[in-house]
Amino acid sequence: MKRLYIFDMDGLLLDTETLYQRFWFKVLQEKNIDITREELRKIIGMSYDQAKNYFLNYVDTEEEFIELRQRREVYFWEHVENIGMPLREGADQILSYLRENNIKTALITSTEEQRAKKLMNIAGLKHTFDYMVFSNMVTKTKPDPEMYHYLEKLTDIDKREWIVFEDSYSGLKAANNAGVDVVWIKDLAILMDDNVNYIQKHDSLLDALNNINFIQSL
Repeated sequence: MKRLYIFDMDGLLLDTETLYQRFWFKVLQEKNIDITREELRKIIGMSYDQAKNYFLNYVDTEEEFIELRQRREVYFWEHVENIGMPLREGADQILSYLRENNIKTALITSTEEQRAKKLMNIAGLKHTFDYMVFSNMVTKTKPDPEMYHYLEKLTDIDKREWIVFEDSYSGLKAANNAGVDVVWIKDLAILMDDNVNYIQKHDSLLDALNNINFIQSL
């Protein structure tokens, strides 16, 4: 029986990854950097340092990466502040279901706390998580399992009773590395290899909610 439901944020609850992809591609085109949209999807779920190391395959210096990211941030925040930040399909519904049934929830995100809370507020995500772990609370982010080890210190719920919902390769690997059951909500992310395990795959959190009885029985 699963007693703690754990959610990623970017690309799972909030539709940030669609915007990140759009504006990364825009700034790369502006600089005539040759990268395909499929290649760009590999950065989904990466931390700042992971993305920096990836982009050093396409730019010569860290300074160039920083300049590109700053430009992407300008486009991103202009869009968010003028148009808003949409929730992913089923995000509100599944969190409401869990709250109404007194099931505990946690947020584990590779985004730092101030940024994550600002984005959730803009998106109108009103859910109060029982536990939250942000990137600034640990030294290593996904796919390292440290964020889950941090969560273990916050709760007395055995991790065999945890279930994770993730959309990215890094997120799936982190759950695997922590030994926690995970459901893959397939979005834009590319699986870098076949060495990932998940108990179910769904197109959205709404689909997962429709299978919640099976998930709860695990």
